[in-house]
Amino acid sequence: MGPECAILVHGLKRRKSSMHPIENALKTRGINVVNWDYPSTRQTIEDSAQSLHECYLLNERINARVHFVTHSLGGIVVRCLLKNHDAPKLARIAMIAPPNQGSAVARMLLVEPPLKWLFGPAGQELRSKGHLDSICAIPQVDTLIIAGARSSDWKNPTSWISRGRLELPNDGTVSVAETRLPGIDNYLEVHDSHTFITRNPCVVDAVVAFLAGSQTASTPTDAERTGPAWRLGREDSAPSAAKMAGMPNLGTPTLGGRFWWADLVVFNGWRVQRNVLTRMCRLLDPNNVRRAWGSERDVLKSFNSLFGNKG
Repeated sequence: MGPECAILVHGLKRRKSSMHPIENALKTRGINVVNWDYPSTRQTIEDSAQSLHECYLLNERINARVHFVTHSLGGIVVRCLLKNHDAPKLARIAMIAPPNQGSAVARMLLVEPPLKWLFGPAGQELRSKGHLDSICAIPQVDTLIIAGARSSDWKNPTSWISRGRLELPNDGTVSVAETRLPGIDNYLEVHDSHTFITRNPCVVDAVVAFLAGSQTASTPTDAERTGPAWRLGREDSAPSAAKMAGMPNLGTPTLGGRFWWADLVVFNGWRVQRNVLTRMCRLLDPNNVRRAWGSERDVLKSFNSLFGNKG
């Protein structure tokens, strides 16, 4: 089948850290995981979709199949990408709590200037189902939609306001009915609220099973939960450092960079990351040692020298 990649797309006013449980679970299955980060409140849905398409193209070239896993607004960004671009290697999409029919909460709350500013242009776009229909496509690949059905949760501030005002069942932010898409029958409801639904073990298990080929949610066996992770950087497949003559090497692992570095490409444990402030890039090996850094073009050139055209 060849290597597979999953691109994770977080929701509005969230960061890639919200997708870490899913990222970690997929990595144990040997999938190259790109936990993509983007300024969700500072640009339109179409701007985010264009940036995501660039990320898709980088990973499509070196993988046989590419999947998307999304939370909330992330699902709308992916649908917008599909409206404007072909994605021939796209295999499956798992959408978690997507406001596919627009958001009643957005229509309810995003009318005051401070809230309009806080949630940005994308938040405003979620108020109109007609607008979303015009800029988004309905996926033509296997798609799983997961909806939350816990309407009241102290960890989800939106649920404090929407209680009694949002159609039931809902996750405190998005109603189950708002997640639906015509033609998509692969559907799962879980008892959890919107904000932290990506950390729900049932959700994580369902996403992993779906990308592995299941059409319905399943729970891993105890052996799968505790067994050793498949090593992405095996000796028989990982590039040799000898191929990287002339590349700067710090010799020690870098800091994790959870907040300042966003993945662009991930393959066999190697990753190209871009700094969200300076836009400079770095290449990390499977041991988190920096092997190259500089402009995006130069670092991608170093990455390509290792892997060439795969997939």
